[in-house]
Amino acid sequence: MDLGLAGKVALVTGAGGGIGRAVTLALAQEGAQVAGASLKQAELDSLLVELRKTGAGHTSLTVDLAEDGAPGRLVKHVQREM
Repeated sequence: MDLGLAGKVALVTGAGGGIGRAVTLALAQEGAQVAGASLKQAELDSLLVELRKTGAGHTSLTVDLAEDGAPGRLVKHVQREM
């Protein structure tokens, strides 16, 4: 299926596991550059291994979005890295 995502940037929170991980991998397989955010670095490390199989240009950040300023830090990270 071609969703027309090649060259697009996607930011997925909860990317470390479950539905978030599945969505992140599906977006990458469709050609999007994906930034994944999660609470656990180990989950993101294994996710990046899988993402890199789909191509370059992916990034991740360990972040607790409930903390003050965290959403802004995440967006700045994505802008800087992608």
